[in-house]
Amino acid sequence: MTPREYAVQTLLFTRSVTEKLLDGIPEDKVCFQPTGTSNHVLWQVGHLASAEMYFAGSIGAEGVHVPDAYNALFNDKPRPRGECPPFAAVLDTMRTTREAMLAWARSAPESALAADLREKSKGFINDPIDGLLKIGWHEGWHAGQISEIRKALGLKPAIG
Repeated sequence: MTPREYAVQTLLFTRSVTEKLLDGIPEDKVCFQPTGTSNHVLWQVGHLASAEMYFAGSIGAEGVHVPDAYNALFNDKPRPRGECPPFAAVLDTMRTTREAMLAWARSAPESALAADLREKSKGFINDPIDGLLKIGWHEGWHAGQISEIRKALGLKPAIG
């Protein structure tokens, strides 16, 4: 398996886990916060979409976009439901950004995937393949938070 294929498979796997965790969360519970500091599911989903765009800019991936308001809504503290777009729209954006990222990852020239990004990213991302893998790691982090919300809601485990 090439590094590109490994990165694509990582993104597909992490998203499949996130989708399983989101399945079955009632619409009226997407803003449930088990504690005063917890990020709710709607925020998690919006944050994943917004972060995908951030990573796209960092690694040079084209075609990944979110509505302008998402950066303010989903890169800071969780927002009350009244301040967030409808969950279905946010979920659609999360899915669209991943599809765009996967399309770029599958079709980018090898030279683009080998670009040295250490200086540009201040040491956070070595190259675009590393950036793609960090997207997967980031999503796994938030999937764990969604899993905890599922537990707090009394929902059955989504995996296992």
